[in-house]
Amino acid sequence: MKVIDFALCLFTDARDRERSERAIHVLLHALTCVACEWLSENPTPWPADSQLFVATDNRKRARGRTWQDVSSIARAVRTPGGQASTAGLACWRIAHEWHRGVDARPVLLHRGARAYEIAVRYPDGTIWRAPNAETYEFGGYRPIRIDVDLFQSEADRERSERALHFFLHALVCVDYEWLRYRPQTPALYTSGIRYEHEAPGQEEWQDIPTMLLAQNYQRKRTGDCEDLACARVAEDWRRRCVSRPYVRYRLLTMPDGRTQMNLYHILSQRPDGTIEDPSKQLGMGAASAEAKFGLVGEAFDPNESASRVYRPGSHGPLLDCVGETRVITDGRWWETDVSGYVGPFLTRAEGCA
Repeated sequence: MKVIDFALCLFTDARDRERSERAIHVLLHALTCVACEWLSENPTPWPADSQLFVATDNRKRARGRTWQDVSSIARAVRTPGGQASTAGLACWRIAHEWHRGVDARPVLLHRGARAYEIAVRYPDGTIWRAPNAETYEFGGYRPIRIDVDLFQSEADRERSERALHFFLHALVCVDYEWLRYRPQTPALYTSGIRYEHEAPGQEEWQDIPTMLLAQNYQRKRTGDCEDLACARVAEDWRRRCVSRPYVRYRLLTMPDGRTQMNLYHILSQRPDGTIEDPSKQLGMGAASAEAKFGLVGEAFDPNESASRVYRPGSHGPLLDCVGETRVITDGRWWETDVSGYVGPFLTRAEGCA
């Protein structure tokens, strides 16, 4: 996996600024968590200011609007002509400070109507800004593209799966924020949104309003498995049912007998461990690869009351390795408090400077 395009509907009207800023914070926090995981396995010293300046200058000359994970940006900083995004540098800086025990966090510096610079705020209020920092303009159909370096080898699978969970959880938080802002949003299963598989190599992750307002951007009202599963989990959160994204995968061997491919499918998991598959509910057929290889889950009654049937409690596995016994679990990724904001990312998403 090389690129994830987060298609987020931001700044829809004059009252939507706070929700949109929180959505950006959530995505930045997920990218920082991914950076933390990478730095744990690849301790990397903070680069010299001269390297940072050249890399960000190259970025501004190229007019890039792509964020980067830490593995991509560390390589860019040390490569002649490399381009380093301000967002990626800020997340790397925060992850670096977290490893030192410093509670830094991302901050948005307002630079215009929908324009922001991404910086780092320290506990004492000090702000760190990347040299030659670029300004990002959000809103409209402008996906936030993140260069990622995931699933490049079998040895990197575990870290990549953790990164996948961070990004999935961030999308749920973005959807949850939208449902709080627009509680009249139609339910996923009655909204007219249908399942559609993305083209091979394409990873466009859509939030709820992007799927609902697709016609405004000359697009079909469809979503892939991650879009639908995250939207369904966010709906459960609104009903005080602590669901979570759930990932199944199978390692496939191609007909040539040598090439292998990872097939992943995203579902939702209820607190009692029951698996729900919104993709199946919304049109994924029996001919799909996910169905053929046994990754598809159950389709639920759209009118079922999650808050009545299910109770928050112990959770099942976060990732189900079909055909194997390996399961990844780590409670710190999924600390959840339904009495207020849900999930660790939202608790860290502060207001903007």
